[in-house]
Amino acid sequence: MEYKNIYDYIAKNMDNMHGDFTVTVTDVSEMEPDMLLATIHPADRDGNTADFYLHADGREEYTTLV
Repeated sequence: MEYKNIYDYIAKNMDNMHGDFTVTVTDVSEMEPDMLLATIHPADRDGNTADFYLHADGREEYTTLV
């Protein structure tokens, strides 16, 4: 499944709009200045994990890391 942004991911993966998520943010500015990689998934349960590049201009880009 592809997501538009982090909010879209959360809206599609929250169980009845309640629950916690684990987010890991990594500096990937070697790829693009001031860019971050955010990895997000439901905490303490199986679920979809999604990765987003967060660009300095505010864009969020869904990515599939292999």
